[in-house]
Amino acid sequence: MSFDNMPTLGAMFMPGANDYAAECLRLGRAALAGHRVAMDVAYGADPFQQLDVWAPPAAGAGELPVIVFIHGGAMRNGFKEWIGAMAPSICALPAILVSPNYRLVPAVRNIDAMRDCLDALAWVHANIARHGGDPSRIYVGGHSAGAYLAALLAARTADQEARGIAPGSVRGCLPVSGIYTMDKQDLLASDGLRNRFWSEMVADEAEAAEVTVYRHVGRRTVPFLIAYGENEPPEILHDGARMETVAREHGFLRERLVFPGCDHFYAHMACIDPQGPWLRGVRGMLTATA
Repeated sequence: MSFDNMPTLGAMFMPGANDYAAECLRLGRAALAGHRVAMDVAYGADPFQQLDVWAPPAAGAGELPVIVFIHGGAMRNGFKEWIGAMAPSICALPAILVSPNYRLVPAVRNIDAMRDCLDALAWVHANIARHGGDPSRIYVGGHSAGAYLAALLAARTADQEARGIAPGSVRGCLPVSGIYTMDKQDLLASDGLRNRFWSEMVADEAEAAEVTVYRHVGRRTVPFLIAYGENEPPEILHDGARMETVAREHGFLRERLVFPGCDHFYAHMACIDPQGPWLRGVRGMLTATA
């Protein structure tokens, strides 16, 4: 799929989601003209197992750091094309931007989406040098559900190595507006999407533990730049603060950013601002972990 071949998915539940999606697509389409873009690259057999590679107009082989940024959509919606909106600011760092699709709930569960993203990461490690990226300098990030998936990828190093990703190739994690747990005991007493669709996202509590980031992080976890908006839903504010605490206690907190006045979607849009704090933080991480 691409900008002109995107399937119709289910309704999005959070107010403002449709406007956000439309703006991401508008910005992504506008970015096509100024970048080298490889769209709909297959990393698996399913139509959703595809990714896009965005690169600066000119880049040498195997030189640039790589940011794999995963779209959100509550695990039930969303497209890799949304992330094209970030291409101008990411490629200007300079870096290579990779945006994967993954299979969605309820057709699959969270653990399957995580495995898809791990497979996409393995494709990047094996192939990104041909697009100008350095396979030994990969950073994983995402917005909303994508932040959750990126944190799982960063934390589950044994899964990386099982797919042939050399140890140390993933240098950092850039989660924006994420919730990092599926443990039932962690769910807030609310009508949040995790509560409503828990049985579609995980098979049981044992599987929930497998896809809860807090169960897998530790002192060897790569640096995290954690970001979220000031006006996020309560669950995201709660988990953003909790992840900051966990990361600080285990020594993998690079930086924590709270975007003033931003809701869930404007928090992601704040990451596009070339003069904004998120991109400054990303530049700092790329330099510190080079």
